[in-house]
Amino acid sequence: MELLRPTIALITTLSLAACAGSDGAGPDGTSDAGPSTDAPATTTETTDAASTTTAPTTPATTDPATTIPPTTVVETTTSVAATTTPAPSSTTPDDGGERFDLDAPVPPGELVVAPNDVVALQTDGDLVHLPGALGVDGAGGPVLLVDNPDPREPVDEGTGPNYISDVAGVVDGSLVYADCCEPVSGNVFALAAPLDSRLFAVGSAPTLSPSGARWATANFMALTVVDTTSGEGTGVLLNQQPGAEIRSIIDLDWADDDTLVAVVAAGDDPTSFRTELELFDAATLRSTLTAEVSDLSDLDSTRFAGTTSDGMIAIHVTGPDLSVVRMFDPVTLEEDPAAALDFPPTVTDVEVDSNDRGMLWIDGTTLFHLPSGTFEARPLADDIRHAWFVDTVSASGV
Repeated sequence: MELLRPTIALITTLSLAACAGSDGAGPDGTSDAGPSTDAPATTTETTDAASTTTAPTTPATTDPATTIPPTTVVETTTSVAATTTPAPSSTTPDDGGERFDLDAPVPPGELVVAPNDVVALQTDGDLVHLPGALGVDGAGGPVLLVDNPDPREPVDEGTGPNYISDVAGVVDGSLVYADCCEPVSGNVFALAAPLDSRLFAVGSAPTLSPSGARWATANFMALTVVDTTSGEGTGVLLNQQPGAEIRSIIDLDWADDDTLVAVVAAGDDPTSFRTELELFDAATLRSTLTAEVSDLSDLDSTRFAGTTSDGMIAIHVTGPDLSVVRMFDPVTLEEDPAAALDFPPTVTDVEVDSNDRGMLWIDGTTLFHLPSGTFEARPLADDIRHAWFVDTVSASGV
């Protein structure tokens, strides 16, 4: 069915990635649109030295439908440039941000996704379900979930069609996902069944808490947290103080059940931003800690890759000749350079699972899976742009 989209004026004052959680580039490889000016809500009421690492490697792209021997992830010794990580700094809570209440219950649905399944975005813009992809027998399907226009086709005007940027998980039988990039405030949808999506909230980078009790979303103007059971939520308006530096949330995740972590583009000059990690108390929505992500170039893009089984925050940094997953402590935001995972520059997307399902990554356009505790990756599907592990939540929790 045709997806509903609200009409909101585009904001062009900043050259940031507006769709937080995306890879920092549109389907054609260009930068995403600027930051949003609309709160992510539907209805509101104002109220280091060189180190030795194990580097995953992938084989040349082949057709997963054929019989392919498992790919061995080779242990290599990689010389990593020394990094200097500034000490995290405590921040004074921004009490100037206006709080508001919102009501955004996830519409219930009938979609069934198992722990061994994967949801993937194809290069043609369609969202598909790969049943059993992580199992011994490999992926079934694919089952078409969202039929979007092909973003690779030339357009007469504008930047082309919206594309799916984030998948949060399944809540009461509906897959919660977001698209980009018009309006720049972001759209959050609930997919009740294949080809049956409903727009129910505004924002980018929707993300479920580890227990499934809450979900959150953000954009340039607001950060919100919603109770999964009741649909009631609270939010805080951002970037409201005149003269204060701009702080745009470009990706969002959970450090634990009580703490949100954001990738933030911060600075006074719209042409030059620094990238920071920032912790927020999920109850008060106040900032509690920030730390700059060091050694990034102007062309590097940063997004969350997930959380490891031991709780480390994984961020994926990509650039013209760079693809590395860097690890940060969820409490102190201090980086562990020795835990970094270096990939070939052709790897454009990495997902790390905290529930021992391993890692997903895309090399070129081929999706690979590395099971937890192994060094053998295998191809799952071709012509893939993004892929997500999917967790399922009921009204009473996971």
